[in-house]
Amino acid sequence: MIISGILVHAQPSQMKDVEKLLTKIPGVDIHETTPNGQLVVVVEEDDKNTGAVLKDVHFMDGVLSAALVYQESLPDSVH
Repeated sequence: MIISGILVHAQPSQMKDVEKLLTKIPGVDIHETTPNGQLVVVVEEDDKNTGAVLKDVHFMDGVLSAALVYQESLPDSVH
């Protein structure tokens, strides 16, 4: 299992739209949001697709930036 943390900065006026788009991605959980457009997103997945998820988030409408801030690969027996 791969666990990744992504810090997303969105247009504050488009936060709700960005949140809806993020929740449609399998394995994505929004753990924190701020009124100024920042979201702390955790991605849990079984394959090595973190780069594709990060790219998809980065190019979402309303997203100003998305940065991978944490990544850990756990043995399958841990989860």
